[in-house]
Formats: sequence, C-alpha cells, structure tokens
Amino acid sequence: MAHVTRISAGKSGKKDETPKPKAMKPSKAIKTIKKMDASIKAEQNKKHTAPNSRVTARAEAGKALSKAKTKEAKRAERAAKRAEKKKNEKPFVTAIKMPFRATGRYFSESWHEIRTCRWPSRKATWGMVLAVFIYTAIFMIFITLLDMLFKFIFNTILG
Repeated sequence: MAHVTRISAGKSGKKDETPKPKAMKPSKAIKTIKKMDASIKAEQNKKHTAPNSRVTARAEAGKALSKAKTKEAKRAERAAKRAEKKKNEKPFVTAIKMPFRATGRYFSESWHEIRTCRWPSRKATWGMVLAVFIYTAIFMIFITLLDMLFKFIFNTILG
C-alpha cells in the first residue's frame, strides 16, 4: 500500500516546540514593572537581598516595553511614509493602479482566509461523500417512482 502524506494548511513539516515570547503592550509592561518593583522592595525590606529572578523578570519587562515602543514608532513611520507617498501621487496614476491593488488585495485576503479555515479530516470527508451518495440514491428512486406513477396515470387517461 502506498504511503500517504497529509499536509495541513499553515503547517510545515518541522515542529518548533520552543515557545515564542510575546511582546507586551506598553501599558501592560509598565504595570508589570511597577508590580515587580513593589515586590522587590518588599522582599529587600524582609531579607535585605535582591532576588535575581525578579530583577531578571523586571529587565525582560523593560525590554518588552522598549521593543513595543520601537514597533509603534516603526508603524507610525511607515504610516507617515504611505501618507506622504499617497499625497504626492497624481490622480490619474491612482485611478490606473486602483483595480490592480484591489485585485491583489482580494487574492491576498482570500489566501489568508483559506489558510485560517479548519478543513475536515479524511474520515469526515468520506462520511459527507457517503451522505451525498445516499441522498442522491433516495431522490433518484423517488423521482423514478413519480415518473412511473404519472406515466401510468397519463396512459390510463389518454389510452
């Protein structure tokens, strides 16, 4: 029997099991830093020592804050560039480009939607195919019986 490879949309053959760090929002990062500062001060007052894990966590939260700020700055810069470029474009050129941009956006969004869909398993697909065949067979028999009935009635009336 042949070997069948199953490929799911959005998944490659490699499995990366290392969790990826998530960037915090600036407000959440600030709250996290303040909470950690308060807990570090409370522990220093109790033991007169700085716990390393909390200091490291505070540093990570600070990094997340700076990373989020740089991402926001880059987004704002890109938006400003786009606005400047759009402002300098001539209306005739924009009118020519519009259908191509719309078509490209349509295909891009369609591809994204296809990749986010949950596709049925092989077993579920065969179950649905079987249901369609049974449904078709039942209606084929029903229509054949109706055809025979009407044929009998018309032959009797006209015959």
